[in-house]
Amino acid sequence: DVSHREREIVEARIAEDVGANVVANSRTAVATHRAAAAAAAAGGGGGGGNLPPPQNARETYIRSVFDGTNTGVVCALCQDDPTLNHGNPVPYVTPNVCDHVYHQQCMQGHIDHYEAAVADGSRPANDLRCPICRGVFQNIQHWPRLQWLGINRTQIRGDLRTDIRPSDFPALQGMGLGEAVYGAYKINCVADASAVMRARHQIHKQSTWPSPVYPLLVHLSPDAPEYYERPEQRLYTSERDPPFGLEPVIVGSRRGWRWSNYLGGCCDTHWLDPLPDSNDEQYSEFYNELEEFEREQNQSLFRGFLDPPNPFEYRELCHRRL
Repeated sequence: DVSHREREIVEARIAEDVGANVVANSRTAVATHRAAAAAAAAGGGGGGGNLPPPQNARETYIRSVFDGTNTGVVCALCQDDPTLNHGNPVPYVTPNVCDHVYHQQCMQGHIDHYEAAVADGSRPANDLRCPICRGVFQNIQHWPRLQWLGINRTQIRGDLRTDIRPSDFPALQGMGLGEAVYGAYKINCVADASAVMRARHQIHKQSTWPSPVYPLLVHLSPDAPEYYERPEQRLYTSERDPPFGLEPVIVGSRRGWRWSNYLGGCCDTHWLDPLPDSNDEQYSEFYNELEEFEREQNQSLFRGFLDPPNPFEYRELCHRRL
């Protein structure tokens, strides 16, 4: 057991380290603090009393490892517990001053770029900046070990069409995107839909996960110039609502997307993959699935449209296809 005096000394040592660049194994760091505390306590000095509350995430993290409570501090990027890696502690990093905690492996690409900038004199030493506090998506590119990009609980800004390339994240399997990333939740005009869905498709092709991008669905912003509503839409919804959602389509191994209201009303499909080879042994199975898919799509009010109809076309459809 560790006395209150030892704990107070540990907390003092932790407080002295706040704001420094730390790349250390969690158990090694705690063992170092514990040994220093025990040596100081053995040298004299009583004391005790309750510890003050932790002042930042790093203090909370080390204290949770120290006393075994593990209060739930997570890596700010992959959002997994920094203390564990299949039961083993992992190295962690805390940038200067801020309270965010990262796995070292999640920050390694950022650290490599920082160290190169220090070496060529373009950045001062002891100035490892936090990518989340800076809030720009480009700050977290070129991370070759990153498998899960969890920024859905952050305000990192970016554009799904241009800021996420497979070459930036070669090991990436999945991502959770926040509202500040364009194309994560909504788009501002119909013309942007194709580029957003192609970017999502690139992530799908790279990943082995069935649904690697969260959120799953994107919609046209109500502020978009093309947006309108059915007169009764605010009272009740139906398959005749304008199709302003982007719905992924999967038929066999072929992927695409379509404009949809998610209630049975959908436009024709924009295919992203080519047709399978007719000599493929699974082609007949794909063809049967495609026929069933097209029968369902041809029942939609919006059949024959690749993109949502304009307000005049929509009114004509509603009158003509009652």
